[in-house]
Amino acid sequence: MLHEEGRGGRVTIASRRSNGDWHQQSVAIEDMQTDECGLRGHRGTYIPYNRLLGRRRLGENLRAIDACYVDVDFYKLPRENPLRTALPEKVTDALFHALDTAKIPRPSLVTFTGRGLALVWRLDPIPAKARLRWTACQRKLCKTLKPFGADTMALDAARLTRLAGTVNSKSGEPARILRDQSSVEMFDFHAFADQVLPLTRDELRELRAKRAAKSAVKPRHRRGGPDHRRDIGTLHQAIVHDLQTLWAGRFGLRVPPGQRNAFVFFMSCSLAWLAPSGQPLKSEVVAVGESVGWTRAETLNRMSAVTNRAQSA
Repeated sequence: MLHEEGRGGRVTIASRRSNGDWHQQSVAIEDMQTDECGLRGHRGTYIPYNRLLGRRRLGENLRAIDACYVDVDFYKLPRENPLRTALPEKVTDALFHALDTAKIPRPSLVTFTGRGLALVWRLDPIPAKARLRWTACQRKLCKTLKPFGADTMALDAARLTRLAGTVNSKSGEPARILRDQSSVEMFDFHAFADQVLPLTRDELRELRAKRAAKSAVKPRHRRGGPDHRRDIGTLHQAIVHDLQTLWAGRFGLRVPPGQRNAFVFFMSCSLAWLAPSGQPLKSEVVAVGESVGWTRAETLNRMSAVTNRAQSA
């Protein structure tokens, strides 16, 4: 449905091995099998929604954006919510009603993933440079479906989806397609975004023109005068300073549970631009982790993505 031959690019076919490790294989679109990748009945097999340029599954490697999508984890709803244990077809009907009420088009494809639902709006492919407006659409779709368990952490451009026909290892249920209008419902992205977002492209242009005219009339005074240095280092120094200010002022030097991961992650990302790579950076990150009550091992395990990427760079 998403990755037609002749468009170019690559996809990652990912699977979970019996020991829990990930196995990822990068495949050119032209070389990908079309019979559900020959994996019917296999456990935990995934493909990306969007095509990539290189072999690494990163948002920075996008070749094109082929879809908008939302994962709906209705099984995580509160116990008193009847949809928590409802049949996926009934949850789909409720989702469609919410989308109709919000005047958002229904998706091209709905897949039951073994526990939740994956909603896909197939797009006439757009270049990666349109990612900013695409991200705004992703957030609005997720916000609209949040009462049904929409996953706010599953909106990135390199996101994977479970392949129909393969088995969800957590539930033992095979993923299956509930609704497929993909052959007739391919959306023009800009028309789709005009329906989803509060401002159309024309309204955005008008707003930007007004802001630009206002800025031209009112001179801008840069802090510290024309020689004030602004670069990637000063940016992340400011971010670290602001986070520390929030830490002290809002939390009284005690970050509450549920916000520690975000706080340590953002601090670590900025420290990666300021501290030397390798062991000195790890020491800085460990110190931040200890300040929220984590052990050294917990911090290095949770922030390994940051420290490893800084080390590689």
